[in-house]
Amino acid sequence: MQGTGFNWPTTDHFRIVFLPNTDDLTEALMRIERFLGHYRKRHAV
Repeated sequence: MQGTGFNWPTTDHFRIVFLPNTDDLTEALMRIERFLGHYRKRHAV
């Protein structure tokens, strides 16, 4: 993607993003979900 896609005023560069594989992302999201579930129970108003 060119620089203007990231609010950069010039187009003299590009950006490359490497993401983890699907299994790692799934595990991370499950951990976040578990954490938020416990957090809600402890801090319920």
